[in-house]
Amino acid sequence: MIPDLAAPGSPPAIDPGVIASALEKHPNEAAVLARRLEERPETLPTLALYYLGLREIERRAGGMPVDNRKDVYAGFGDDAAVNRKARRYAASPKAAAYAKENVTLTGRIDTPLVMQWNTFDPTIPARFHGVYPAQIKAAGSGRWLTVLDPVGDGHCDFSDEQTAAAFDTLVRKSVIR
Repeated sequence: MIPDLAAPGSPPAIDPGVIASALEKHPNEAAVLARRLEERPETLPTLALYYLGLREIERRAGGMPVDNRKDVYAGFGDDAAVNRKARRYAASPKAAAYAKENVTLTGRIDTPLVMQWNTFDPTIPARFHGVYPAQIKAAGSGRWLTVLDPVGDGHCDFSDEQTAAAFDTLVRKSVIR
């Protein structure tokens, strides 16, 4: 279902419908994958977005920017089979250097930042919610950060009132600083 990223002619994008069709044919595997990725089976076609993002970084970096040759995948049921079947990629040193220089979040900020997520977001699983705030704090920039409680379902699916409240928080933080 997911093309080999290293294959010549591998497409720049995947039709989410192709993923949805494959998931419908394999509901048990879809349920396991959804649990492991902290998704819902019906939102798994958003994996096409991750593929698109990786392909774009790969294009800009001039090669494969990630290396999974030593990664051991767990939590998928038959982990041994998953690890046997997982495609393995070696990072190009040039591409890895590009990613480190241009894609890596440092956490260094010098202006107020207000962050808020949806409680369930098909593109940003809850396990990622604390990653960037932790980087900001570790970089010594925590005074600039305000994290609001997650609300609702969707991706950036905030009501007008929630958006206004977040903006008001940003304005107050900007004036105080």
